[in-house]
Amino acid sequence: MNGIPYESLIPSAFKNVLVGSRCLGVSHIAQASLRLTKTMMPIGYACGFALTQCLSNWYDDVRSVDEYGGRNATYS
Repeated sequence: MNGIPYESLIPSAFKNVLVGSRCLGVSHIAQASLRLTKTMMPIGYACGFALTQCLSNWYDDVRSVDEYGGRNATYS
């Protein structure tokens, strides 16, 4: 399975907004494989984890979050 880039969860027109649903920025080919629940759950988790990182580190923008910081995170 290929990874989903963190940048595809951030709308270009807004600041401090993450898209944790099927409306993220991908091609129509990638969109076909994202329709499953088993793919949507990690996307929601990634958005929540990024928001936690943003708040705990006092970042002004979600674009400042280290996208690799949650690579070894475990579900709790």
